[in-house]
Amino acid sequence: MKSILIITALIIIFSALVISQNKNAVLNYSGKEKPDISADGGLIPVVGVHNYQVLRANRTHPELADSFGYTYNHAPMLAFWNGKFYLEYLSGPVRESQAPCHTLLCTSADGANWSMPRVVFPALTLKDSTQTIAHQRMGFYIAPNGKLLILSYYGINPNPLNGKGIGRAVREVKSDGTLGSIYFISFNASAGWNKNNIPYLFYTNSTDSGFVAACDSLLNNRLMTQQWWDEEHLYNKNFPVSGQAFDYYHLKNDDVVGMWKEGLASISKDEGNTWQKQQKMQNIMWNNAKYFGQQTKDGKYALVYCLNNPWRNPLGIIVSDDGINYHDMAIVHGELPDQRYYGWLTKNMGPQYVRGIIEGNGNPPGNFMWVAYSVNKEDIWVSQIPVPVKSTYSKNIDDNFNAAISINDLNTWNIYNPLWAKIGLKKISEGNNCLKLTDSDPYDYARAVRVFPESANLEISFDLMPCQNDYGRLEIEILIDNGKRPVRIWLADDGFIYTLDGWMTTKIQKYIPDKWMKFDMKINKRFVLTIDSTVIDLGKGKGGNFAVPVKSFSRISFRTGKYRYRGKGGLDLKNADDKLQTAVFYLDNVKVNIVGK
Repeated sequence: MKSILIITALIIIFSALVISQNKNAVLNYSGKEKPDISADGGLIPVVGVHNYQVLRANRTHPELADSFGYTYNHAPMLAFWNGKFYLEYLSGPVRESQAPCHTLLCTSADGANWSMPRVVFPALTLKDSTQTIAHQRMGFYIAPNGKLLILSYYGINPNPLNGKGIGRAVREVKSDGTLGSIYFISFNASAGWNKNNIPYLFYTNSTDSGFVAACDSLLNNRLMTQQWWDEEHLYNKNFPVSGQAFDYYHLKNDDVVGMWKEGLASISKDEGNTWQKQQKMQNIMWNNAKYFGQQTKDGKYALVYCLNNPWRNPLGIIVSDDGINYHDMAIVHGELPDQRYYGWLTKNMGPQYVRGIIEGNGNPPGNFMWVAYSVNKEDIWVSQIPVPVKSTYSKNIDDNFNAAISINDLNTWNIYNPLWAKIGLKKISEGNNCLKLTDSDPYDYARAVRVFPESANLEISFDLMPCQNDYGRLEIEILIDNGKRPVRIWLADDGFIYTLDGWMTTKIQKYIPDKWMKFDMKINKRFVLTIDSTVIDLGKGKGGNFAVPVKSFSRISFRTGKYRYRGKGGLDLKNADDKLQTAVFYLDNVKVNIVGK
């Protein structure tokens, strides 16, 4: 254990030296924000970001997940085509680089609700009984003729990157949802594979001329095929530059910015045919968990990556006016639940391996940036990030949810939405909606957060209705910028409301199921709590004391579970595959007024 801690410390020191000493960086970050590994990442979130769980791994009830019960799920890729989101990911039984490993596909009309995964590239058993291991650094390609191609690499045990794999497979995703036949678009001749012995036909054998033309176009697209380096570089010497997990975007002058693992970046002035010398990014954390950048719909740029190393948490974002100089760091996904399934040393914790919709692979409606990633290498998530990317809010809040059709419309609310702890809208009466928070997950929770103008002097009110009082939990917290929680109120499963006065837990009163309650708070040097017009006696009428020192507050959080600093990993957790009885809470009429503004 001591040696592991020493190695970890050396990695952190080395990373810090690398990012601070590079004076010739292609990309650099000039902000002063410093993240940590807590549940909020030690920073304010992007205002209005929504985290949606696509897949919750389940070993013993596979019908609730992927039909296989596989608990290693990782490396998602994302595209938008023909009015739908398409998400491809790798899946294996327990751990990384374990055969059999196949590739699955999910689709969604809105990015929030996803289809059951289906296998698009099945694992193969070869003549020598070897099973294949799927891998991909590239998932989709929308060809100039409009066809959508999906791709995956067939690697060979024990490592898909060992230069001994079969090659890269491709098939068409058709507009009616059906899939074309599987072909190979490249193969590993040095390992003895050729057009006559590969498990599927070579793509030129297809009778669909449009499909062949789409594949030809892909093969002639240097930027797209540069993503193949990881699997093919040991036998394919036709790559102009080396590096893992290549991603790219164009600048306004048509130069191409390329990014790789380990914080490397470069510039190409000829569409990826040649590259300047790779440089370490400056003040941008070195990591092996991928970077994703793009030009956003407001004409600016955004870079999403893991803000800590070697811990892959939180997933953050920085923004830029020119695609080179970045600033304003904020959180995209800070939550880190417990890892539910053991998976050897390479089953890293955290939201990681981020990929968005690369140039040419679609443009979803609305002013959003979309990214996909795995959490703990077992669950698949996407995030809807409002554009322009902001971490501050300048107005008083008066939210009643009546104008929203779905939670996608709540662009000022931060939504953390696991499949077993979902948030949605509830129609109370005609033209009257409220927010519905549910929870049946033994190891996760639903969370809704509202950022407000930073202030030390606030008036806050909201209406709340619990639907039970003998199970479930709801915690309400007023937070400061770094995520610490000076004001805490919670509805416990014993039927009582509690608060924290300084560090002293105070029982307030009972709560009744299916009955609305009105909460009012006045916050200055202390907090005064009123429930249904009754002032709660804390500190002999002086109000409650804060749990931590405070200069100002920045957001309010509603969470259906106990606070966690960050999850733990490395064990198979008890009853991880079984739902709890569903707890339900309704929230309405959330108001925050900055006093004196």
